[in-house]
Amino acid sequence: MREDLDKKIAALDDLASKKRNAVIFLHDNPDPDAIASGWALHHFFKKRYNLHSIITYGGLIARAENASMVKFLKIPLTPFSEVNINSSDLIALVDTQPRIGNNSLPRKVVPHVVVDHHPRRMKMRVAFEDIKTEYGASVTILYEYFMHTKIEIPHLLATAIFYALSAETQDLGREASDSDQKAYMELFKVANKKILSNISHPRYNREYYTILVRGLKKALISKHISVAHLGDVPFPDYIHQIADILLTCENVRWSLCSGWYRNVLYMSLRASNPRAKAGILVRKLIGSMGKAGGHDMMAGGKLEYLGDINPEMRIDIEDLITKRFALYCGRDRNPVFQRLMIE
Repeated sequence: MREDLDKKIAALDDLASKKRNAVIFLHDNPDPDAIASGWALHHFFKKRYNLHSIITYGGLIARAENASMVKFLKIPLTPFSEVNINSSDLIALVDTQPRIGNNSLPRKVVPHVVVDHHPRRMKMRVAFEDIKTEYGASVTILYEYFMHTKIEIPHLLATAIFYALSAETQDLGREASDSDQKAYMELFKVANKKILSNISHPRYNREYYTILVRGLKKALISKHISVAHLGDVPFPDYIHQIADILLTCENVRWSLCSGWYRNVLYMSLRASNPRAKAGILVRKLIGSMGKAGGHDMMAGGKLEYLGDINPEMRIDIEDLITKRFALYCGRDRNPVFQRLMIE
């Protein structure tokens, strides 16, 4: 471990010490792991190289917990629409990779730095990459950089890293490695508990409850799988939340939620088995026409359409996905679904 970190830090030193300005890309609609990872790299660049950086993202930060995280921890994020990447001489990606369809990095731009914990999908070589698929969170990789170089982690950043670990691994219950556990236990001692409470228990707007009720009404159960197609959603984040909620239903081992945001069908897949290979399954559901990826217990994907999709076509697409889902997860060609909610 120490030898590997020696090599990684030396390689990053060789690259970043020669740069002046950086842009750090998160994946679109960033989650806590992406947000904390971006902020951690931003601080590491500043303290070790005196390198100024901007943290940017595409899409929206709509989930109440994520918006509260940014608000209460005062995390400096800039929407991609306000960023000129031509003014920087270093481009970094955290919690995502180039050309996989879930970030706003222009396709022709080759980043200098990639730090991620998702399976390697890159078809290009970059100057520095640190991809650890055995880790439950990308932010753990950055946390180890601080520990190895003995750079102090500010109180609010430590709280952000802890919350990201907590959210990404569900308090170490989902895909957490020994390294994640060690970081979690050390950071718990110093994290601001009041701020953590404010983030974990945010105030939800009325729109959230509208989507929640819709998701519960539309949710279907067949044996150990649950599926809900939400139709149009104001933000893609709601889809992930409903998928998480459906997995908590008794006897459910797989949950799938989809929703349309503009002309894009987003999907979120969850599994209770640590060896479920959800990332592989969601790619089967999406097919070759879309973008998808993930881990063993959580994954996501999207199908983007150039023209308008009429209601009948949407229903056909959703039905096909439901049938594939039932076949792959339940080995059932003719599944019998029941409503989750009892009328």
